[in-house]
Amino acid sequence: MNVAGGHDFDAPDFFRTAALHEDAVAAEARKGAVELARGEAKDLYLVPGQTGTYPLECSHLLHAAIFGMTGEIEVR
Repeated sequence: MNVAGGHDFDAPDFFRTAALHEDAVAAEARKGAVELARGEAKDLYLVPGQTGTYPLECSHLLHAAIFGMTGEIEVR
């Protein structure tokens, strides 16, 4: 696995409550992932559903547990 180009994150509680603005990237996200090549960027427009704090973590093997790659999404 080559992770030198970046990392992914999971935030299922946040994404479960958010709505996606309809576009091509949203259609890709609805399939479960947005694929990016190294150095590529895509914009995903989300409308938060509820205020609150949602946990997120790096989805690469052991990165959250060993390297502490975790965080929060705060919606006010």
